[in-house]
Amino acid sequence: NDIVLFKQESRKLDSQVKLEQVLLDQKAKQLKERDVQLKNKDDQLNKIYSNIEQKRNELLDLYERVKLLKNESGTLKNEIEQKNLVVNKQGKFISSQKNLLYVSLGLICALLLAAFSLWRLFFVKRKLNQELEVKVQLRTRELQLKTEEYLSLFNLAPVAIWEIDLSAIKKIFDSKAFSNEEEYRDYYEKNPDFIRECLRRLEINMVNKASLDLFKVNKKEEIPGLYDYLCKSQYANGLSSEFKYMLLNERTQTTEAIRFDKNGEKINVLINWIDISEKPNTYSRVLLTMVDITRMREIESELRNYQEHLEALVLE
Repeated sequence: NDIVLFKQESRKLDSQVKLEQVLLDQKAKQLKERDVQLKNKDDQLNKIYSNIEQKRNELLDLYERVKLLKNESGTLKNEIEQKNLVVNKQGKFISSQKNLLYVSLGLICALLLAAFSLWRLFFVKRKLNQELEVKVQLRTRELQLKTEEYLSLFNLAPVAIWEIDLSAIKKIFDSKAFSNEEEYRDYYEKNPDFIRECLRRLEINMVNKASLDLFKVNKKEEIPGLYDYLCKSQYANGLSSEFKYMLLNERTQTTEAIRFDKNGEKINVLINWIDISEKPNTYSRVLLTMVDITRMREIESELRNYQEHLEALVLE
């Protein structure tokens, strides 16, 4: 009877193991599908990066053309001012000769000629000003169209995108003159308010709609308040690891981090950022993207729990 009972228990245990194995296979399949989706999102993000970089280059080219046009305008303005000086001198000369106007026919002809020159100069100046105004209007309109196209692409992107200014934080790092990462780590461990001070200096220039949806806020001004959740949590030290990349003067970086939405719910995010500042290593313009990977991490945790459960059953 003991042998029969043992065999029955063994068959039940085998059935449970097979069932758990099926569940584990299903979870693994879900994880693979999630990985495929994440890869597709990465591809979309790369395309968006390419488009943004292309639009940024176009904006820079247009900005250079506008600067060149302004320089040309300044040169033309100087030429006109020089001509005005010449005209003023001629006017003074004409004024000094008014007393001799009635006694010299030659002076009368000179006066008429000077008057005609003044009229001609005024006409040329007016025409040049009109042409310049038309050119400036056309260049301004082109710049507005490019800016609107960039903002539309930025706002409609399917992933959370921020444009932030970290230059003030970079100045703090430079003033501390950390020689290496270990010195930096020792400092913020002894000065817990250091990270809060850095966060107060962080400036958010723009965020898109996907960013507002991710953090469940209505406007970008609400986002800095969400860092209070992070500073009070066990994940506060993660921010120090994110800031250390400025210590290394890296222009691009990818890292996984923890954030909290408006309701205090934890979000696992994959962060990619690139420094697009005109002057390198100032971090005055940093483009940052966040991809929500919370569900993927939950699935991984469930799979680990199932695996541990199966191992426990086998050991029993």
